[in-house]
Amino acid sequence: MLTEEERRGLALFGGQAKCARCHTVTAGDEKALVTDCTFDKLAMPKKPDNPVYNVNPGFIDLGLGGFLETRPYYAALAAANEGKQKVPTLRNADKRPSAGFVKAYGHNGYFKSLKGIVHFYNTRDVKPVCPGDYTEAQALAEGCWPAPEVAANVNTAELGNLGLSDQDEDAIVAFLKSLSDGYEAGVQETWPYRVIRVFSGLRSDTWPYLSCSSRGWRSTDARRIDRLAALADKAPIF
Repeated sequence: MLTEEERRGLALFGGQAKCARCHTVTAGDEKALVTDCTFDKLAMPKKPDNPVYNVNPGFIDLGLGGFLETRPYYAALAAANEGKQKVPTLRNADKRPSAGFVKAYGHNGYFKSLKGIVHFYNTRDVKPVCPGDYTEAQALAEGCWPAPEVAANVNTAELGNLGLSDQDEDAIVAFLKSLSDGYEAGVQETWPYRVIRVFSGLRSDTWPYLSCSSRGWRSTDARRIDRLAALADKAPIF
């Protein structure tokens, strides 16, 4: 059962925060990785302590565009995809081998906390640009965000100025933490299996075999995730 804060985070996830537009649960295809498996450009900053700069100071991660430009048949599509990275799954976003283990988020590991990356999605286009290549900790302390590593093709429609409060961000983080695996055969399901399966019609025994789907639901179905919080408490286990 979700806590009140987690339910609030779930509602924001499918509503104001727009997370569910890319981190989808597809109904009816027996797949629930909480991603639409597409590519997107979120304007992630350069990670200053990336060891690649020790050997290649001018390195720029062009993402999907960098790959496409190496393939003659697809090179014409490279510019439109510069900087785009694959939308990751959110399952086990906070699962770690020990409490003190530091996880990294974003394609280059720039963010070291879920709170930091949620705050970035919320305020990327609101805060001033940092005067240099700041780390996450430096940027949060100074109230700014560094310029994106790749300036082209930035998604401004679904993130950057979401108008979320600090409490809203905390609620989303609480919801994301609830997506950790915890299913045991013969034991009542922990919430991720229960809620997502109620939505998508999954059986518990399909979960070990999940894989990406090229299909996904977008804005017309996004409203359906708003009802998951209620289902989490009321739907029967089956």
